[in-house]
Amino acid sequence: IDGLGARGETEFGCLAFLGSGVASTWKYNWMHDSQNDFIDLSTSDIVAAFNLFDTMGYAVGAHADSIQFAGGGTANNISIKFNTYVQRVATNAGPSSFIDLETQIDAGAKMNNPEVAYNTASNTAAGGAVGSTFYRVAQVVGVINNAYVHDNYADSTNMLGVIYDTPSPGQDIT
Repeated sequence: IDGLGARGETEFGCLAFLGSGVASTWKYNWMHDSQNDFIDLSTSDIVAAFNLFDTMGYAVGAHADSIQFAGGGTANNISIKFNTYVQRVATNAGPSSFIDLETQIDAGAKMNNPEVAYNTASNTAAGGAVGSTFYRVAQVVGVINNAYVHDNYADSTNMLGVIYDTPSPGQDIT
């Protein structure tokens, strides 16, 4: 899936936006050169496995994430495993995160037992904006129950951090 990168005539907010209650499966894709995010979805079920997320943040002011949750709903099957993220070209905005496991925007959003495992991430783009965090599990609204983030690899070059975790109100992230 080609986001057209710097040569794109249209600036996409994301390559794919999935609304409330849409469950999706993403396997064996090469998503590359995105203006901003690759996949945005409400708090809903997703299986993402064996994908290559390759360079994002071409749009000026982008806050690019490969997979970002934003919106209401309840997710009982979040499985993000065996994916690879590379930032190989310096873009206008550095990557925000590879996987952004949050219940943003909606205080009623709920994630139950999400798993993020066996993924690999690197930002080798020389001279670009420094990225934020590869793996983020955090929020100040909503609930994340028993997030299981394990056996991931990240090269912290050109990033501020590798993992950021903050419990949701009243919940522990394990």
